[in-house]
Amino acid sequence: MIPASARLAAIEQEQVEAKKRDEAYKARQLSNERVMVGLTSALVVVGFSGIAISIWQTQIADTSANAAKSAAESAVGSLVETRRGLAQAEGLTNLSLGQTERLTRESLEETRKATSVADRSAKAAEGANNLALLNARAWVGPTVINMEPWKPGSPITISITFKNSGSTPAFNVRIRGRWALREPGQQLLPTYPADSVEREWGALFPEVLAHVPYEVPATPDLIERLKLGTTILYLYGRITYEEASRQRDPWTTFCYQLLRDSTVGPCGAYNDAR
Repeated sequence: MIPASARLAAIEQEQVEAKKRDEAYKARQLSNERVMVGLTSALVVVGFSGIAISIWQTQIADTSANAAKSAAESAVGSLVETRRGLAQAEGLTNLSLGQTERLTRESLEETRKATSVADRSAKAAEGANNLALLNARAWVGPTVINMEPWKPGSPITISITFKNSGSTPAFNVRIRGRWALREPGQQLLPTYPADSVEREWGALFPEVLAHVPYEVPATPDLIERLKLGTTILYLYGRITYEEASRQRDPWTTFCYQLLRDSTVGPCGAYNDAR
């Protein structure tokens, strides 16, 4: 298909050529008319011949004028049709662009909605997967604390029981614990030096228990201060182990304190797990 702009240029060129042909024709006609004037003068004596010549001249002039007029009208008509076609094409293009813009917006909105749904589904799946992993992994932590009655001349003996409450075994379990004496208001900053109480197990299976005893040297004076609350006894520690999936390095921290009524309760901090 020839582009509309090319058609318009061709029609305009045709108009120029038609104008040139018309001017050339008029020039020839003028030359012929001059010849005819001479002939008419020579034959003026012949009445009927002069009339015939006049009619002939008129017919020639009319034919030339009609031909020029027809060519001009044809060119103008073609130009008008071409411009109308261009206007229609432009209108259709604008309509197409408008439709395309609307469809594009609708497509983008649908894509955004689909992406949002996909993102939520992916997050839900990830959450479910993480929950399944958490439910299936090993969890090692303290469950029971027992304190033996104190006897003069004996240490304070407290035993902490640990259990794997998860669904899979815990490997390379290591428990480091320590005790510390602090005055009320004195901050406790747990550390785990080399002399910490330490227990190790190659594997701790689900629901299996492990016990770690703490022995704190005690004197009657210390026992009295513990009962009065002027001194606080803390028991704390950190548990590290490996889980079957090997996807993380889990750990558990714990902290307890001896209360004035000779019971043991959790500290306000340092009880956490990952």
